[in-house]
Amino acid sequence: MQSSIGLIIIAVIGAFAFAYFQYFFKSKKNKNSWLFGILRFCTVFLLLLLLINPKLKQTSYYTEKPDLLIVADNSNSISYLKKTNEVTTVLDELRKSGLEEQFDLEYLSFDNELKTNDSLDFKGGQSNIFKVFEELNDLKRGQNAPIVLISDGNQTFGADYLFSAKAYNQPIYPIVIGDSIQQEDVKIQSLNVNKYSYLDNQFPVEIVASYSGNNIVTTQLNIQNNGRTIYSENISFSPESTTKIINTNFRSEAVGVATYTATLQAIDSEKN
Repeated sequence: MQSSIGLIIIAVIGAFAFAYFQYFFKSKKNKNSWLFGILRFCTVFLLLLLLINPKLKQTSYYTEKPDLLIVADNSNSISYLKKTNEVTTVLDELRKSGLEEQFDLEYLSFDNELKTNDSLDFKGGQSNIFKVFEELNDLKRGQNAPIVLISDGNQTFGADYLFSAKAYNQPIYPIVIGDSIQQEDVKIQSLNVNKYSYLDNQFPVEIVASYSGNNIVTTQLNIQNNGRTIYSENISFSPESTTKIINTNFRSEAVGVATYTATLQAIDSEKN
């Protein structure tokens, strides 16, 4: 930059000297000499300026805050556990914490899908934590965007959110609402059946049921077709026997699409 300034000064002196020598030094002056001299000075100076091609460099600094995503669970499991006040209290405390001085805060909520607002009514019918990380991974790819996740951790829909959380590759700060101790729960872990069957043929069904808890419990497995119970079996679990595999066969009685529903009766101490 300093060398360019020096060359510009030399160009000014050279253009002035050229105009002076041509129109004033030992030249016959007339009323237009000043006008022509100024024009010649400007012409020569501009030509020299183009040859010099000066470059102006300016450096500016600014502070860019990283995003901080505050994601709150808006599913009805929060209200079922009577923890709505705890969620709203946590959000109020975060708003008053002064975090906006260090981060660009973005408040989000989720139930079966991620929503770009923090208006909470805790009426969401499903909770899909997997989709939260999956969508934010697409939206914030390549950015520094840690997450504060406020949830009871209960997911009723979607794949295991541990996989999408690892893929997010950003800091995740969970705030667990409610009791984090594992509750007693019976569930259908998986259901395997062929999609197609010939008329009047037998087709197999395999159901894997599981239990988490420390007691001996008994539940009932029911399979229905068109509202009619076609299979029922009592199943017992214990801390030593937490998984049961049920195999049975059904006959294809009609042509067309048939819908079967498998349900596991909830035990008395079950909360989920």
